[in-house]
Amino acid sequence: MAKELKKVQYYYDFHPTEEDLMGETAWHDSLIDYLKAVLRWLFRGHTCAIYSDLNFYQTRNFREYPVAPDIAVIKGITYRYIRSWALTGDEPAPQVVFEILSEETWKKDVREKPSTYASMGVHEYFAYDPHEPPIRRGDAPRLMGWRLDPHAKQWSK
Repeated sequence: MAKELKKVQYYYDFHPTEEDLMGETAWHDSLIDYLKAVLRWLFRGHTCAIYSDLNFYQTRNFREYPVAPDIAVIKGITYRYIRSWALTGDEPAPQVVFEILSEETWKKDVREKPSTYASMGVHEYFAYDPHEPPIRRGDAPRLMGWRLDPHAKQWSK
């Protein structure tokens, strides 16, 4: 008989992360609310959970630092009132993740998070710069997207 694993109580589900302490602007929050409403409309009639700022974990290490995308879409799962999402069992990775860039986070969002989301098994990742004028990021477009090649576990743009 299989023994059920005890659910991990992750440290950062009860303590603030760097992102929690930073806060969001009203513009950032409004944009996330709007995008969530559009996604709910788009996926109406489908089983789909849409979360914002939910902690995602990849291991059972209770001190693992989470990644908390601005928006995560998990198809085939009904919305649950949960504290975090652990990718350690039968739970699927989000199919789509969105990050809204800010002056404070854009480097991490476009340089580090693509590999983090690829290792989680996220199928598509989008990063959007809503600022006018855009954040000074060289020639980078305002909307960037990555699609995971499931065989190579790497992104194609």
